[in-house]
Amino acid sequence: MRLPVVIAVAVLLFMGLPALIIGLAAAGPIGWIVAATVLPFATLGVLLWLGWFRRRPDDGPGPWQ
Repeated sequence: MRLPVVIAVAVLLFMGLPALIIGLAAAGPIGWIVAATVLPFATLGVLLWLGWFRRRPDDGPGPWQ
């Protein structure tokens, strides 16, 4: 990715994710449940995808080495 795209995505996540959490919390009990359960699992999934599934052979030794 190019640097301007990475900066735009970071700013969008930095400002958009808290707004999404507040919006879900304002939606009532279902929003609270979604904000408390779905968003953490989605965040974990993205982190695992970025760190594990998108790894390259030149990223360094794997966890088994």
